Amino acid sequence: TLKDMTKSGKQRPWREKKIDNVSYADILEILKIKKAFNVKQCGNVLEFKPTDEGYLKLHKTWFCKSKL
Repeated sequence: TLKDMTKSGKQRPWREKKIDNVSYADILEILKIKKAFNVKQCGNVLEFKPTDEGYLKLHKTWFCKSKL
């Protein structure tokens, strides 16, 4: 499981955000809104690169901002 920490040591809530995203996409699907598939695919691919300090840093992903 990915544990992404901020510089202050707090864990970023990516898992919760993805769960919310999937729930939102399910609602869009129920309502027959065409963007449901696109919303469900948001953030599925995460690409990381190592830093000089030995940590992994998010390098590339595909986020979307879909509002009701």
